[in-house]
Amino acid sequence: MDNRVLVWRRPGEEWTPPCLNPGRGSRLSLMIWGCITYEGVGTITVVTGNINALKYIEIVDNFVWPVIARHFPADNYIYQDDNAPVHRAQIVKDYMEQNQLHGMEWPAQSPDLNIIENMWRKIKIELQKQAHNITTKAQMETAIRDIWTNISLEFIRKLYDSIPRRLMLVIRAKGNITKY
Repeated sequence: MDNRVLVWRRPGEEWTPPCLNPGRGSRLSLMIWGCITYEGVGTITVVTGNINALKYIEIVDNFVWPVIARHFPADNYIYQDDNAPVHRAQIVKDYMEQNQLHGMEWPAQSPDLNIIENMWRKIKIELQKQAHNITTKAQMETAIRDIWTNISLEFIRKLYDSIPRRLMLVIRAKGNITKY
C-alpha cells in the first residue's frame, strides 16, 4: 500500500497544520495472497514472512486446489500467477508439472496483463478510506477480508472480460506499457 493521504488545500496552505499529516507511528503492512475466478473471489490469506518456493507450494496446496475443486470440477481452468521469480523456481515448476496444475506462460514484469493487480488496487483504495480506523494488523486484516468478500461479481467479470483488450493493447504497444 502506498499510504498516500490526499488533502484539498488552497495555494499557500501547504504548511498549515490541517494540511500536514503527522503520521500515526509505525506503518502497518501485511502480505496478502489471494485468487479470483470468473465466478467471484477465491481464497485470501495473510502470508507471514517472505514467500519462498516452499511457502508458495504450501499456499497452492492449501488455497489454490480448493478453489479449483469448487469452481472447476471438469478441470477446465488455466492458472495464472503474478510471475514473481519465486513462482519460476525449479521446485515450483516441478510441483506444477507433477500435480498437473495447468498454468500459462506469459511475460515477466507485465502487471497490465494480470487482472489481480486491479483487485489489489481496489482493495488499497477502499482500505485507504478506512485508514483512520485501523491501528493494528488484526484490524487491517479484518478490513481487507471484508473488502475482498464484498467485491462484486460484476467487477470481477469486467476484469476477465477486459483480458482480450489488454492483450490487443500490449500487442499494439509492442510490449510496452498500456493503460491497464
